[in-house]
Amino acid sequence: MATIGEDIFDKKTKYPFTTWIDGMLYIKTQHQAIKMYGMIVDAVTANAVIMVYNELKNENKEFVKNDLNTKSGMLKFIDFSWKAIK
Repeated sequence: MATIGEDIFDKKTKYPFTTWIDGMLYIKTQHQAIKMYGMIVDAVTANAVIMVYNELKNENKEFVKNDLNTKSGMLKFIDFSWKAIK
């Protein structure tokens, strides 16, 4: 189990992932909420993000996973996901 960076997830808990998109996958499969960047992300939001993420091309998936691995990047992708599925 990997140790998560303190700036991303709750400091007291260790999760089996290191990026927020992997965290979204974990939330979706476990159907539970996790505190990420000081905000609680629920299973419905995680499901919406994963639906959009799975439709991206591989090079765009790498961009999302690597370059948007910040709080602002996560929020931008969540907003984009909600707009894309409506």
